[in-house]
Amino acid sequence: MRIALVMDDMPVRSNGTSSTALRYADALREQGHEVICVAFGADGPDSFDVPEHHIPVMTPVAEGLDFHFALPDEAVFDEAFADVDVIHIFLPFALGQAARDWGRAHGVPVTAAFHLQPENATYNANLGAAPLVCDAIYRLFRDWLYGDIRHIHCPSQMIANQLRKHGYRSQLHVISNGVPKAFCPGEGESFNDGLVHIVTVGRLSREKDQATIIRAIERCFHRDQIRLHICGKGPLKHKLEHEGSRLPHPPIFEYRSIDDLIALERACPLYIHASIADIEAMSVLEVRPDHRRGRDERALSVRSLWGEPIRSW
Repeated sequence: MRIALVMDDMPVRSNGTSSTALRYADALREQGHEVICVAFGADGPDSFDVPEHHIPVMTPVAEGLDFHFALPDEAVFDEAFADVDVIHIFLPFALGQAARDWGRAHGVPVTAAFHLQPENATYNANLGAAPLVCDAIYRLFRDWLYGDIRHIHCPSQMIANQLRKHGYRSQLHVISNGVPKAFCPGEGESFNDGLVHIVTVGRLSREKDQATIIRAIERCFHRDQIRLHICGKGPLKHKLEHEGSRLPHPPIFEYRSIDDLIALERACPLYIHASIADIEAMSVLEVRPDHRRGRDERALSVRSLWGEPIRSW
């Protein structure tokens, strides 16, 4: 099949949805599909770059989270979507809406995925859980995109339940985002410093809540023996560094390549995840050495959704 993936900001690997989109493209190509990527900053084989979409107020916040909105380009769509069997959309913003409209106008089936939990927006806007605001965002997303999409990919049953709760009537396909084969047991570095090394992975933002881990270590009876590794990038780095400076052994903040991250995770006896909002906590699944079953299930599920051309929305 020729599958077009539409994602606002695909090349940025510090953003979970962007990393997932890149992994999807690679995995689908391995299965023999031809994959076309349309995104801001897209590069590589069969990739089509579109301009950045500057939105007052929202763009500065998004860029602080290492994310960029994309501006639709009809000429790019005409070239990228020629002869595709299906268009798959990752986010409900202007690029995704325009891609849906292009598919409808040209008789190309469109599917979509729900990767952005409203709580990600409310926590980064300093609103906390804000149930009424989240309810409104679910409605907005439904009105902007998902209400017109027949098949929606949900990375977890939790988010599928939330969509049903908020009135989404599409067919929901619960399929894990999957774990790359590189995340498996093996030899890692050894520290030989007498400390217990703990690792956590995630964007340095409010909803990932690394501050709770730091405060827990501060209150721990064995705090003099613990070294925390916080792997990720994001707007709260300086605040977390300040909070961590109170520990006997201040946390190490680092952003590692996949190979180096795997080596660190293999060396640390404990992984801790304190996130408040996660549709599917990929970093938790990656550190599980027994996750091969879930990865195989995902491969089967992808084939069941895209194994043959979908003839209608």
